[in-house]
Amino acid sequence: MNRLQNLTLLCAMMAISLHARPWTVNGKTIQAELVGYAPDKKLVWLLQKWQGTPLKFQLDNLDLASQRYVVFNDAGLVEYKGIMFTKEEKEKREKADKQKEYQKENQAYVFDPARIRSKRDDFTDVTYYETEKAPAVEEYKSSYAVRMTLYNSGTNDVYISIRGSYSGEDWIFVNKVTLLGANGEKYRFEDEDPRHEVVNLDVLNEVFVNEIASHIISEKDMVQIEHILLSGKVRVRFSSNSTDGHTVDWEMRGYQKRSCLDIINAYKRLKAANEKAKADTAPKAAQRKE
Repeated sequence: MNRLQNLTLLCAMMAISLHARPWTVNGKTIQAELVGYAPDKKLVWLLQKWQGTPLKFQLDNLDLASQRYVVFNDAGLVEYKGIMFTKEEKEKREKADKQKEYQKENQAYVFDPARIRSKRDDFTDVTYYETEKAPAVEEYKSSYAVRMTLYNSGTNDVYISIRGSYSGEDWIFVNKVTLLGANGEKYRFEDEDPRHEVVNLDVLNEVFVNEIASHIISEKDMVQIEHILLSGKVRVRFSSNSTDGHTVDWEMRGYQKRSCLDIINAYKRLKAANEKAKADTAPKAAQRKE
């Protein structure tokens, strides 16, 4: 094959690189599009229109013309999750994966009491209620979280604390936490005595900072926070009490919002149960006085 023929073949292959074409695999011809190529593993992914998942083949299973087509297309492929794809296919898969992740994180909220965990402290006569700790939002070498805890004291006093926490390499000096819902509502709490500490986390002696700011919320606040959490996207701002007014913004994940909503609903149930218990004992107490 002379130079002109090689050039003509190359141009033709590049022209149809993004469209389905015949492939000969193990002696059989299929109509498919090249969507993945891992040269170091000699693997090729071909996608047929009626199939949702690409078919994986060893490069050696393809005939010579198909192998040459793969090599010519190598320069036009990009990596995604360890596999080489065309740019268009990569963008399509990224979009689909993001949509799946968003739908998973933003499912309609349903309260499940089984997610609540309780712990009794006999010394303080307080029972703590929490969910399994929702993972923090990881961004580079920093992590951010907003969590809630429900308390029930021996006097049937029920209340909730909201807590913002940060861990990273640099100081924020968090003392204000602001929630901003998709509905435009804002809730801000301040901690007059936020906790800041430095912790050595690994053998490389990298110094990491832990910061916590917490606040006891009222029932009125609770209603507002619930509206914010149910509104959709919730953004959070950690504000500093330092002179430079440093702030860090991040977005709550679906599992964090669900954890907080679980505590709010657990509060409602526990409060109702305590009030019912008081109402049931009141007539008995009155009868004993008579």
